[in-house]
Amino acid sequence: MNQHTAVTAVAEPQPFALPVRIAAGGCAVAAVALGLALAAPDAAADDFECAEGNARIFFHDTTYTCQSGSVAYGLSPAVVKVCSNSGSTVVVEVQSERKKLRRTVELSNNHCAKFDPKGTTGAIVTVS
Repeated sequence: MNQHTAVTAVAEPQPFALPVRIAAGGCAVAAVALGLALAAPDAAADDFECAEGNARIFFHDTTYTCQSGSVAYGLSPAVVKVCSNSGSTVVVEVQSERKKLRRTVELSNNHCAKFDPKGTTGAIVTVS
């Protein structure tokens, strides 16, 4: 055999390969379609504006609100994201029965922080 000759091996098609490809392709198309449908409301929610000096609060049930002052939130609806607005400093105190899940986050200059509601008992959001 010549050292410059390429050897190509072609596997024989399996009888179950086509249905698997069709099923996998259909699932991928469905997942993309579902993902696009679910992503559209989030994009609109991230664009909402609050008055200067307020914070944007996002909840696990896809609702959101503007806030000033100090508010304590429980598990329903749980806080999953907080964004500071221009002219505001936001302090988020995540509460939990487990000490390692408790934390305090300070935000300003239009920065955001995401929170996982698993294991938490609530959050106190203070805007100044």
